[in-house]
Amino acid sequence: MPRLTTEQIIDRSKALLADANNVLKASGCKLRIEVKGNSLVLRGVLPPRTSDRSEPYRQRLSLGMKLSPAAITQAQSLAQRISFDIDMGRFDWANYSDNTSDKTCDQWIKDFADEHLDTIKPNTWIRSYLYYFDKLPQDEILTDNLLTKTYNSIPNSKKRSKQLCAMAFQKLAKFAGIELNLTKVRKAKSDLSKRTIPSDDEIIDFYSKIPNLQWQYAYGLLATYGLRPHELSFLDLKEFPVIRVTEGKTGERRVYPIPAEWVDVFNLGKGILPDVTHFGNVTSMQFRRYDCPFTPYDLRHAYAIRGTITKKIQTPIMARLMGHSTTVHLNTYNAWIKDSQVDSEMMELMS
Repeated sequence: MPRLTTEQIIDRSKALLADANNVLKASGCKLRIEVKGNSLVLRGVLPPRTSDRSEPYRQRLSLGMKLSPAAITQAQSLAQRISFDIDMGRFDWANYSDNTSDKTCDQWIKDFADEHLDTIKPNTWIRSYLYYFDKLPQDEILTDNLLTKTYNSIPNSKKRSKQLCAMAFQKLAKFAGIELNLTKVRKAKSDLSKRTIPSDDEIIDFYSKIPNLQWQYAYGLLATYGLRPHELSFLDLKEFPVIRVTEGKTGERRVYPIPAEWVDVFNLGKGILPDVTHFGNVTSMQFRRYDCPFTPYDLRHAYAIRGTITKKIQTPIMARLMGHSTTVHLNTYNAWIKDSQVDSEMMELMS
């Protein structure tokens, strides 16, 4: 009997897979067999894997089996057994932990993405998850030691990066059933005053260190107008030096430069933005690429403090310029007002 080619085996397996799923459906089993890469998984509504959910929800269960006719038959039997255990109220994830203990970082990340991408905004996925997942050695087995080692490779001086990395790794570990305890830097309200906001001199100094003229222009706009990074995609310059944000997180608004002289300092009268579709995705990455000691949002915070303290612009007007409520403005930026700034203001009033 002639040996089947690889293509024939795949075609035969696909036909058997369809037949197996039809049998499962006919028997009332809610699970289905799927192929991820060259491996088999079961997909369906399963009990929560971790304690952060209370109700069953749609998940994938890795079987640790490569695609083959024999594996499909085995997966069909396993699906029926799991379905029966669920109906009887005796399903236990611990019984299937051995099937996933040897999965690589790349495999776990793909499974995590399949499970969570529909609940995570694209910008957040790229900036807060994928950026840190890419630091893991993709072909190595995912373990708590590997996650901890990668996390510790981020300098302690980069507190925001460590915070985001810890969050991403904790969620990946929880999804994979791995015990992990990382030191987290929480952005609690009581800690806001500890954040270092760049001075005007530091902002001006770093501008010249950006080697790309288009990103220099983007940096200047963020610093001078206190924009959210994604708002760079929605600028109307017809009234320049007043600019209009046409859409974004909080809708349309007009924004004035603070201070006005930065329009000339950063040569904002002419310039071309980088050819980027979604600035929110890449601006933070570019700041890290250029070793910027602060983040894009630090420029926005500096704008708020500059307008409120240095220029003495009333809070309702500053909140309007920044596109948020007065309450948000007070709750957020009071934490960054230094005692020396308060003393300076009071001395001036009392003199």
